[in-house]
Amino acid sequence: MQNYNKAGGGGGGGQHSLPYQTKPQVPNTSGQEAYFNTLNNTQGKAGASNIYECSLHGILTTPLSTFIQRVKGMMRCEAPVNYKEMVFKTTIQSAGPSWAEGSILPSEIHIRYEKNTVYVRYIGSPQVKENINAMIRNVIDIKGNQSFFTYIENLGYVKDYEYFVEGYCYSTYNLSLYLVNHKRVLADGTRGDAINKHSMVELQCLSGEEGFIAAAEHLNTYAEYLYPFVELIKFDHRNLVTDPIVQPQQAPPPSQIPGFPAHMMTMPGSGGQPYQIGQNPYTNSNF
Repeated sequence: MQNYNKAGGGGGGGQHSLPYQTKPQVPNTSGQEAYFNTLNNTQGKAGASNIYECSLHGILTTPLSTFIQRVKGMMRCEAPVNYKEMVFKTTIQSAGPSWAEGSILPSEIHIRYEKNTVYVRYIGSPQVKENINAMIRNVIDIKGNQSFFTYIENLGYVKDYEYFVEGYCYSTYNLSLYLVNHKRVLADGTRGDAINKHSMVELQCLSGEEGFIAAAEHLNTYAEYLYPFVELIKFDHRNLVTDPIVQPQQAPPPSQIPGFPAHMMTMPGSGGQPYQIGQNPYTNSNF
């Protein structure tokens, strides 16, 4: 099994790559097919280099019709998005079987099922770089078949969760915008209610290892034209982990002076000096 952290072997010497990869226009096709064709085209141009997905994310809270008019004026083609996504997680804690020595089995595999076609997708851990205003992930997409489900089950993967995705993909030469809704999967496998009330917006493009900064600048330029209809930002998954709540330090009682016990408090007529137990504070004599 190939190393899932790499899209290929060593770098191709002597190649001149663009700062971000050019995305061709793919008319009359579904959103997933357009993305798959784009990825193959990009990998062919980039040689054996890794392919990364740079993206910005947002939630649409403005009227849908107004937003779509702005998007259609910026993009060149529109394709429907309608598929079922299944996420499989491994139950094996080791690095893999003996015959796969030297390979790394991913902990999670995404399978998209669209029009009786299986698309297998590996999504690497998000890379949050402070000087790059976009989220970066290593991605690998391959086209599979029904037997792939049996294959990953034999490798120790089990289905963790699944959901439906429906909406539209708007694309131009070098980037794509996804406007989608996520819906629940009922017990009988049919489509249920929407998981959230608002549509999700994702603006993305593909890049090589040396084009992160140029790709992020290109995404943010397009994001400015979409504001204020939607605010697209770099999603930082680290913010989901909150710090433990720090309990406020209780102030001492107002009748107590720091450094003195309560029974050693200064009493009237004692000259500002603490009195001892058993001594009358008013007569300076013993009881």
